[in-house]
Amino acid sequence: MDCEIPKHLLDELPVEEIVNSLNFKQNMYGCYEGKVDILNISMCYGGIVTWQLIISFSISHSPIKRNSMLVPDDFVIPSKIAPIELFLMFYNCWKEACGGDNDKLLPMELYYGKIYYENKQNLLKMLPSSPTLRVDRAFFRFCINQLDKKLDRSAVDYDIEFSKYEDQLQIKAKDLIFYCHADGDWLGSMITSSSIFFDSVPKRFLIETVHIQAHPDYILINSHRIKARYIESESQ
Repeated sequence: MDCEIPKHLLDELPVEEIVNSLNFKQNMYGCYEGKVDILNISMCYGGIVTWQLIISFSISHSPIKRNSMLVPDDFVIPSKIAPIELFLMFYNCWKEACGGDNDKLLPMELYYGKIYYENKQNLLKMLPSSPTLRVDRAFFRFCINQLDKKLDRSAVDYDIEFSKYEDQLQIKAKDLIFYCHADGDWLGSMITSSSIFFDSVPKRFLIETVHIQAHPDYILINSHRIKARYIESESQ
């Protein structure tokens, strides 16, 4: 799959080692800062085993100067990561900032990020699809925020159940139920704990549609894996 990608980009490395190899400079606050094409990248140690990634961009060669901030879906990353996974995040943000791909010559980080993206897309086409629901990011975020506000997970951990009811995603915890309009197929129920879910779910979703995918022992929300257990419905 990755024949065009150098092997050293596929091996997990400490984030600090990667940013040093990219010639990122450490600022007075201890964060590493660097530039990849139009992207201004800041990576800060978040404590314990995570780093925070923030990307902004500025396009000044267009008739209207554009400045914006991008927070990747995976803006919290582990302390060790394969460089190619980081390059994939750079490429996705660059593509969003540019409004899609263009024919310009890409720097190394974006070029290999693009190759890796295309390889993953081709592999996905060959694999049987997992049960997946697609929901609007704004309403899904509203539902889980309301759930977190109404039930105190700091006092007692509780189960959160995800299932499909007619054309809606049903989110159930204790005596609360929320519904999000959803497209796609789903089987049975997936149950996770509130502490695991809220510690793992992204604080912000980058794209308009959130993909929620069921696997035997975890839920995949976009690219975030959340430990869960599958419960088969009685009708199956």
